[in-house]
Amino acid sequence: MAAKNITAFSFGTPAATGAISGTDIAVTVPVATDVTALVATFTHTGSSIAIGVTAQVSGVTANDFTDAVTYTVTASDATTQDYVVTVT
Repeated sequence: MAAKNITAFSFGTPAATGAISGTDIAVTVPVATDVTALVATFTHTGSSIAIGVTAQVSGVTANDFTDAVTYTVTASDATTQDYVVTVT
C-alpha cells in the first residue's frame, strides 16, 4: 500500500499545532481568531493533497475552517486517504 498520510499540521498565524489522531486532526486557536482564511503548514507522505478539486500548498493556500475541512491525500498509486481537520 502506497503512503498517503498527513504527518504534521499547524498554523503559523496564529501559532497552533494540530493533534493528529488517526484520520482526524484537531487544532485549537485563540478565541478571537478569524478562521475564514487560515493558511495551514503541513507535511504528507502522498504525491499530492487537495481539498475537493483545489490543490493545497503548505504554507500558501488559505482555507475557511468555519466548519470541518476534509483534506484528501493521494498516493503514488492513485489511492486516497481523507483527513478531517476541525478548528476550535
